[in-house]
Amino acid sequence: MTLLSRAASPAMLGVLLLSFVAAMAAAAPSLAPALGLVALVAGSAFVVAFLTAPKVVVLGTWALVAFQQPLASIAGEGSSLSKAILRADEPILVAMLALTVLQWCLGHWRRPPQVLMVASALVVLAGVLSGWLQGAPLTVTAVGGVLLLKFFVVLLATLSLDWSADDVQRATGGFIAFGLLVAAVGVVDRIAPDTVRSILNNADARYVVDAGRAGSVRSIFPHPGRFAFAMALVFAVVCARYFVFRRRVDLWLSIVFLVSTLMSLRVKGFLGVAGAMLVIVLVGETRLPNRVLRAMGVILLVVLLGATVVRPVLERQVDAYVSSEGSVRGLLYRTSGEIAADSFPLGEGFGRYGSYTSAEYYSPVYKEYGLHRIYGLQEERSQYITDTSWPAILGETGVAGTIAYAVGLGALVLALVRMRVSSAHGRFLRLAVLAALAAAGLDALANPTLFDSFGVLTVGIMVAMALRVAPSAPAPAVDGARAKGVPFGSSVPSVR
Repeated sequence: MTLLSRAASPAMLGVLLLSFVAAMAAAAPSLAPALGLVALVAGSAFVVAFLTAPKVVVLGTWALVAFQQPLASIAGEGSSLSKAILRADEPILVAMLALTVLQWCLGHWRRPPQVLMVASALVVLAGVLSGWLQGAPLTVTAVGGVLLLKFFVVLLATLSLDWSADDVQRATGGFIAFGLLVAAVGVVDRIAPDTVRSILNNADARYVVDAGRAGSVRSIFPHPGRFAFAMALVFAVVCARYFVFRRRVDLWLSIVFLVSTLMSLRVKGFLGVAGAMLVIVLVGETRLPNRVLRAMGVILLVVLLGATVVRPVLERQVDAYVSSEGSVRGLLYRTSGEIAADSFPLGEGFGRYGSYTSAEYYSPVYKEYGLHRIYGLQEERSQYITDTSWPAILGETGVAGTIAYAVGLGALVLALVRMRVSSAHGRFLRLAVLAALAAAGLDALANPTLFDSFGVLTVGIMVAMALRVAPSAPAPAVDGARAKGVPFGSSVPSVR
């Protein structure tokens, strides 16, 4: 480390700590006086922990986010503790990125792919410049930018770490265990929903859209959609592992998570599972005839399940989208296109449309386009504003920012598709990540998946592990040796 680096490091760390406190205050303004000192102490501990054991901190942050909503529900909806729990992830991610940039500057960590860094910079430029041109408050721009760029923040931080096959082994096992826990609570929720929801305090009448879906399973989450998404992601992992290693236990696990996804009665979860299966077949199968036959089998299975299990829900969804009045979600999509055309090419700026920030600091854009009269998009009833992902990106960063965002994600997907793997474990990891990306991509069409900490952390960590480990992935270490043919996340006997 040079003399300049030694002198700059303490100052930079001080700035990072102050930034952490400022981010916490911006995320929860009403809690700023009480949490200032706590945030400073916690920020100091976080800095030390992240610089010494970054992978542990990243995985620990995922664990916190995975149970974030249940913990907030138990703490009491609307309470100060609940707000602190729900808003802790953004300051953590901001600090994580700042420390990662510091390590880049000091030359300690590798930098992520250049295309991702350029895409992130272009999205930031579009969102900040458009916000400045529209006269948006600095607080709105800052908080909105953090939320919109959350996926890129996670990718930039996780791709800078040196993941190993053993890290993948532990993460895979923990993720499947998490899925089994959530699925088990989901079964109890299906049998005795009142008992589960009274214990977790997650009974929210706003999410019961109609009587036909009143029996949808939520498990530990307040919303059935989050349960469906979580189950679809775990399904993608175990289904990919079965496709590669052909272990019977993975087949049974795939069935468990498929059934769990269907219990949510959410079409998006069903489509996520179908998309994951198609990707696994089309990418994983090397022979064209087998690929076609397996793909046809998946399509047939999807049609049969769609015609039986989710047909009533699917019909209601289709009716809602093609009705003369249209849905709120469709209205958000159409209006984002109008905004992109009116404010070409940069949009309205971070935190101004279709995002949590635009609802928290109610954006004047909704009044400009007459959306303030629509139920769910009103200032006092804004629960439907955050109903999607891409309309927020298009509305806030315009055509330029949306193209940059899509190119950044597309480059990662292309790198995974074209990746050459040298082992079955690498093949499994690549398939699992592509299947999870398919499920997340479909979910993002009708959910704020790209801004959701659970979704972006789960997929972001998987992408980073795949890009760093899959090309030369050996079998995971077992008692100082390597267990050939043992899938990631599986327990194996000791090697003597």
